[in-house]
Amino acid sequence: MILLWTVLTLACYGDSLICHYASSPVEVDGRLVEPAWREAPKVALVGPGLKAYAMSLWDGTYWYLAFAVEDTDIWATSLKEVPDLLAEDCVGVVLEGIGIYISPMNVVADFEVRGRRKLFGWDLPGLVSATEVSGTLNFPQKDSMWTAEVALPWRGLGGPPSQVRLVRLDDGRAQFWPSRGRFGRVKRTKIRSSASSEP
Repeated sequence: MILLWTVLTLACYGDSLICHYASSPVEVDGRLVEPAWREAPKVALVGPGLKAYAMSLWDGTYWYLAFAVEDTDIWATSLKEVPDLLAEDCVGVVLEGIGIYISPMNVVADFEVRGRRKLFGWDLPGLVSATEVSGTLNFPQKDSMWTAEVALPWRGLGGPPSQVRLVRLDDGRAQFWPSRGRFGRVKRTKIRSSASSEP
């Protein structure tokens, strides 16, 4: 288990990713069709590429993240959880102490972050992920988008946060949230993504 609640000198700039309690069960299949995802707040990744956004939910077991990336030529060949994956299409999240990236082939690279170094070979136990490609993978044909969904187990993260968590999201290329070099905040609420009582 890795404890993420350490004091950091990273600055927050007021950007917030609102993370509601899931209003319905979340099946990690990469399709993002559950009512909970349709109601989840979105944040746009900022940069010069095609549109991309991310969403976040939580329940008693997992912290869920979802990405949708417009892409006219979806490309991923790496079958290894090594830095090669980061040179191709991927989406990812960098937290306090760890990074997790996923390719359109659902290859996951999870690693520890120490300063500016990425230490591969670390795995988050219990992580679940899935992707879906709208188009043809690794074929020069007009594609439209791909989606990724990941469930990060609270147990492997040291438990649900009782405070704001620093986070950065990106599409592996030139688009980031909140912006390059900055970290935003994840605000976990007990508000369900649809009107109902608290869990």
